[in-house]
Amino acid sequence: MTVFQCTTTAGWAQVMYRVMDSGAEVAVPYFVLLIFFGPYFVVNLFLAVLKTKFGKAQSLFLANMVVTQDKKQNTLAAAAGWVLRVLGGCVERRRVAAQAREEDLARKLQESDGAWSWRVEY
Repeated sequence: MTVFQCTTTAGWAQVMYRVMDSGAEVAVPYFVLLIFFGPYFVVNLFLAVLKTKFGKAQSLFLANMVVTQDKKQNTLAAAAGWVLRVLGGCVERRRVAAQAREEDLARKLQESDGAWSWRVEY
């Protein structure tokens, strides 16, 4: 915990003075190295955690975007299928009605013994 406190540079001077007062001869080089390289390590550790978290968030976002795009395509395909079924039904009804009119006209023409009438009823 003391090393972490020194690497964050919060209150490291008091820790250094206590170690020096205890008679440790390597305290000065240890704290010089710790103060110069410790924060660099902590910052890199912090950035690594951020990169990992943002990477996970990005992958979740992209996966959600793909699912959303698939839903949109499925919805569009379903709507297009419905429109085609409705239009297909309309076209089929018109074709059947036109065929019925042709058959009706052909029947009327046969009933009239070949006499052509200028008036045609639909």
